[in-house]
Amino acid sequence: MRNTSLLCLAFLMIACTDSDEESKFTGTETAKKLCDDSYCESVIWQVEDFYLTPIDINLNVVDSDGNIASTNTLLVKFKDDVSISGIEIVLGIVDAKISAFIPDLNIYELKFDCNSIEEIEQKIDTLLANYNVELAEKNYAVQLESLDIEGKDDAGLWGFEKIKLAQAYDFIEQNGITLHPIKIADLDNGFDLNHQEFAGLDVEKYDFADTDNNVYYSDGHGTATAGIIFAQNNGTGINGIAYNADFLAYKIFPDTGENHSLIRTLVSAIVMATKRGASVINYSGNTLSANNFSLGMLNLAVVYANKHGVVIVCSAGNTFIDATNHYPSAYPEVISVGATYYDQYGLENRTTFSNFSQNDDPNILTLAAPGKDLRLLGLDNSYSIGEGTSFASPMVAGLAGLLKEIRPELNPDEVRRIMYESATEILVTYPDGVFHYWRRINVLEAVKKATHEMDLPNHGIGKPCSQNSDCDFDLPCLVGTCTEACFEEKDRGQDLGVTCDNCNLFSECPVGTTCKSFDQPYGRMPLRLCL
Repeated sequence: MRNTSLLCLAFLMIACTDSDEESKFTGTETAKKLCDDSYCESVIWQVEDFYLTPIDINLNVVDSDGNIASTNTLLVKFKDDVSISGIEIVLGIVDAKISAFIPDLNIYELKFDCNSIEEIEQKIDTLLANYNVELAEKNYAVQLESLDIEGKDDAGLWGFEKIKLAQAYDFIEQNGITLHPIKIADLDNGFDLNHQEFAGLDVEKYDFADTDNNVYYSDGHGTATAGIIFAQNNGTGINGIAYNADFLAYKIFPDTGENHSLIRTLVSAIVMATKRGASVINYSGNTLSANNFSLGMLNLAVVYANKHGVVIVCSAGNTFIDATNHYPSAYPEVISVGATYYDQYGLENRTTFSNFSQNDDPNILTLAAPGKDLRLLGLDNSYSIGEGTSFASPMVAGLAGLLKEIRPELNPDEVRRIMYESATEILVTYPDGVFHYWRRINVLEAVKKATHEMDLPNHGIGKPCSQNSDCDFDLPCLVGTCTEACFEEKDRGQDLGVTCDNCNLFSECPVGTTCKSFDQPYGRMPLRLCL
């Protein structure tokens, strides 16, 4: 009996030693060893620390909520202390091969010899019952959100003019503001990188769907979104909002997917962009899952990027409904963007297709930007006109990138606050006919707000004037002087914090000016001016 006990103790010591040795492997080393030991698909693409295979668009409606997901793959995250042998045992139990590995988050895509959502759900139940598994879920579908891109190029600059892009760059140039190098990632269905508007641009490209470095696709959606951010200042077509930034061109939709992909490609691209030093990520699409509770892997990726200082901007959707269940835009870490246009009365309004927040929750609908009748880049050096929140989103992403170029130290919350507080308030209508206030981005005012603490040689304040056109940088002419101004009544009960020490967009007046109060007739609140 004693010998038997000693033998069991020795066996346990050996087992613990093996486990301890295995636990020294990093997530990437574990994935590599599993692939070396034939637990991966036979053809797998390794880039950086990622292991990827071409995605298999094999989709089906999976439940009464209308969720759409893969019928032969799923996503799983093992516990941090799991051993290689523990993973091997789990793979054997569910009879799966590894078809992808996403580092840092240590997420695996598992592939099965099946074509049934019921079987996938059974596999998930089996995995979740295993001690070594932290999370397992369906590989949900994702899709793009463009409404229309037409083949004409004779108009469409109103949106760039409305957000005061040219004036912002005049302000930057006249004040000698340095633009620091940054990277912006655009996650889309492909890009025509040979377009003249991308000439000279520093580009890093990956195709996370077809697993190669060919990111061209003939649809044009990605070329259009990228142009809004990166189109070069070359005197033709359009100027991108952050045309000095480096371009991470990440294709996440397969050539044959009809603008559908799997959430694995989106998560992979977010992690890669973060690891490659992106300051901003733009994604003009959504997931085909009805609620956040089914999207644990995507939530992990969004939180991971946010904690690493990445600003994430996403379109709010084109189905003219409340965007509460529209992901990833509804995550609190994401800046969600609606679309505006000129309505039949000549007023800037919500486009009839744009999603919204019924309760005006800034986490659900944060900002707006022009998103209809916009000039866009087309294929083969052409230009087109398009609409969709897909094209409003990169406007905001471009502004976020420009702010990071000016002040690289800004964190995501600070970038969000500057864009939100400097935005132009517009009155829009919802499908029920009720009016709501939206905040449409204003690039000039955002740049001014981001630089108000700098000792600038030409902020335009103090110049004598007789009318508004005498003033630079969109300043008003008040009391014979170009100035920044605010009225306390501007608050309209919205707690915007406008006080004597908060002249319009500034927490205090710019360097070299002070806030002065002027009494107004008819009982109006005093006028506050930076002079």
